[in-house]
Amino acid sequence: MNGRIILFTAGLLLSVLLPCLVAADAGNGTSLEGNYVVEGWNTIPPDGPPDYAGTGRIWSIGATYLFEADIDGQRYTGVGLLDPDKGVLALQFNGTDGNGLTVLKINIDNLAGSWVFSESPKELGWEVWTPTFGAP
Repeated sequence: MNGRIILFTAGLLLSVLLPCLVAADAGNGTSLEGNYVVEGWNTIPPDGPPDYAGTGRIWSIGATYLFEADIDGQRYTGVGLLDPDKGVLALQFNGTDGNGLTVLKINIDNLAGSWVFSESPKELGWEVWTPTFGAP
């Protein structure tokens, strides 16, 4: 019985503290910088297999984040800001097919969130950026 209580307490502490540690670490740019596999859906909530896929790279210059991505035959570049208290990265993007905003929540194993194009603000989509742990 005591073993179960210890395991439960340890699990509870990890589930509360680990996301905070990841988000706090992201504030210095080290955990967000790198290469990513990007998968996305043209709907929210995502339904079925991804509608598109590609690769991306994120790096920081001071408190600012920059990114570039090749997704489904389109090239995107942009700039972003991190809210370390909320664990959210907001990326403004410019693409060959339009401009917009992506807001990604920092999760333990990926970045995930919604996007919108400036040219069609009623159409929202969802993306998951999974780190490849390769050199930037």
